[in-house]
Amino acid sequence: MHWQRFLATIALGSAVSVLSLSVAAQPARTIRIDASAGTVSTFTETTAGDHLIPDSQVFVGGRGGASRWFGLLGVAIDAGKNAAVAGDAASALRVKFDATVVKALKALESQNSLPEARLVLSSDPYDLKLLPSARFNMHDDSQADLSLRVTARIRNAGREETRNYYYAVSGLRPLVGAGSWTENNGESFRTQSEAGIERLTEAVVQDAAGRFSEARTPDKQRKIKVTFLATGLTVDAVLLGQTEQTLIVIPVLRDRPMTALVQVFDRGAVKTEAP
Repeated sequence: MHWQRFLATIALGSAVSVLSLSVAAQPARTIRIDASAGTVSTFTETTAGDHLIPDSQVFVGGRGGASRWFGLLGVAIDAGKNAAVAGDAASALRVKFDATVVKALKALESQNSLPEARLVLSSDPYDLKLLPSARFNMHDDSQADLSLRVTARIRNAGREETRNYYYAVSGLRPLVGAGSWTENNGESFRTQSEAGIERLTEAVVQDAAGRFSEARTPDKQRKIKVTFLATGLTVDAVLLGQTEQTLIVIPVLRDRPMTALVQVFDRGAVKTEAP
């Protein structure tokens, strides 16, 4: 009788071991990614009046206001003003970020940062199409702030949805001249924008791989307050995840999480607390 129990125990343990090995041996999900050199729709997915620097993924905006009053004519007026602001800076800002996205994807894959997913470059078919871009927002004193964006087209079961991921570079600078974004052929702009696009790419693929699925579930969302150390401004958000360098959140507007938007912050630039 004792031998029967002993054998049964061995059999059960073996079954559990086989099951564990089976689970562990499950292949990672393949995500086919198109790192695009194209742009988002300049009619429906950008701020009215923004100027797209030709042959680039860089926008200049913030000048104007005519689009509020004069419809399409006003948009054209504002776009002209923003194009004029770019002026001599355009050559230094004629940049595309698809190679930066590819570099970031290869780094994540080589470091096995996402063991649950295998990242494969594929222009078509794709599961995830990434459209990176940068935007300079001009202020009245001719200073400009820089924000970066990766727009993700996500294909799933024959449907496609869009999510936008944003990262703001800290600080204001002139667009041209000494100490500007375009000084030394745009060295500062290129360095900081590439770092931001890399951070955004990591957040996008983590999201696509399902790393934030539980955090996106309404009854499991963790709401936080995010305070910017430089300005003291506080915003409400849903925490999706964190990396060594960043905090990844969904902004909350009027108590409603904006699930199609994701913001990525440098952890050293913000502090968080419970709402």
